[in-house]
Amino acid sequence: MDATLAQVSSPAPVQGGTYAASLTSASSASFFQDVSVASGQIYTLSGYIYKNDPRASKASLQISWLGSTYNDIGSATQDIFNNSPSYLFLSKNYEAPTQAQWARVKGVLFAQGESAIVYFDELS
Repeated sequence: MDATLAQVSSPAPVQGGTYAASLTSASSASFFQDVSVASGQIYTLSGYIYKNDPRASKASLQISWLGSTYNDIGSATQDIFNNSPSYLFLSKNYEAPTQAQWARVKGVLFAQGESAIVYFDELS
């Protein structure tokens, strides 16, 4: 199934600033960015998710730790299952495991057969 990642502005839900990201799909879809990390250091994954579409079963922020050859070392996820009429803020500290050289930070939408939309803003 196709997924669409778009930059949106008002009147679409925007938490702060001028733009947010919308992710639309009828199945699981994600977007990501890889950032370099140092093993043993503490990193905070945070951001806002607006999930108010009943066709979306959940939305997530995910961090995956990758080695020098992009091999998977481990991952952790923060989920939102319930719909909300406003953005919800997620934030958690993580320690980069031994041998981690990259963190893959993802915004994820889970839908089950019908097109759903979720918004993400101020991810860091």
